Amino acid sequence: MEQIRLGIIGCGAITKQQYFPILKKSSLFKINALADKNIAGARSLGEGRDIAKITDDYREMIGHVNAAVIAVPNHLHASISKEMLSNGIHVLVEKPMAMTAADCDEMIELARQNNCILTVGLSKRFFHAHQFVKRAIDEGLLGDIKSFDFRDGTIFSWPAASDFLYRKEVGGVLASTGPHTLDLLLWWLGDYKRVEYYDDAMGGVEANCELRITMKNGCSGIVEISRTRALRQTYQITGEKATIEVGANWANPPVILKFNGDEAQLEGAMAMPRNPQKEYIEIMRQQLEEFAAAITEKRKPLVDGHEGRRSIEFIETCYRNRKFLDLPWLGPHVKEIGHA
Repeated sequence: MEQIRLGIIGCGAITKQQYFPILKKSSLFKINALADKNIAGARSLGEGRDIAKITDDYREMIGHVNAAVIAVPNHLHASISKEMLSNGIHVLVEKPMAMTAADCDEMIELARQNNCILTVGLSKRFFHAHQFVKRAIDEGLLGDIKSFDFRDGTIFSWPAASDFLYRKEVGGVLASTGPHTLDLLLWWLGDYKRVEYYDDAMGGVEANCELRITMKNGCSGIVEISRTRALRQTYQITGEKATIEVGANWANPPVILKFNGDEAQLEGAMAMPRNPQKEYIEIMRQQLEEFAAAITEKRKPLVDGHEGRRSIEFIETCYRNRKFLDLPWLGPHVKEIGHA
């Protein structure tokens, strides 16, 4: 089978640590182009490789590739994706898919018009434990779902190459971590009915946020996300028959099931890996293999544009209706600023 000629747009941390190490050994893809505004970084990454085009202008890779991975700052995802799709190039775009649902709709339509695969890098869908949760809910293991409690937060340590994660135009922790967390919530439990949203942005970007959500199936719960605090790092879902709890991060996190107070931790494939970073690269490999399969088999990918759009519409709703997150260590005058 002929290799897919691939371009990588954005040569920052996620490309250096995850995409490039996988793709340079792949039998499915041939890295044919690299693009980054930091041309020296792109050249350094591609040094010693047979790469047809290394450029600081992603448009120059058109004609050299038939697929692209887009791993640039969040607010550039939509515009670059649309240009690639308009030129008949298949796209795997990192999360968030776009900053607005309207941009998502344009991307979906361009993919349809040009017979392109559009998939979104919501890699937590590939975690074995997260897939087990989906099956457990769909097959009625938990019974009717009553409530949920998602806590996803760590002290920020991502080796970012720029300050884009702190710029207002790309949103804060909700736009950064939220697409993963909310995608899982919607995938597992269906659409939401209403949400109350609170964060600490105070005119800037939020580092902490809390969502109080009622789903269309009648269950309700809390989602808390942080980049300044180490939270519980698990997702809990409670049904009439049982409660399931699964780790929020890394590959194959443990699954805990509780039936009427009796607790069991699933071992084997569900156990925490000894080398989480190595295992996460394996998850990213599966995501890329799924992208390649969708292209060669001309089929819908696991996470297509419609799936990627769901969390973006949710995030937009939250930002439109934000309220100040109560932080007890702040004085009343700060709270007044937060509500302003």
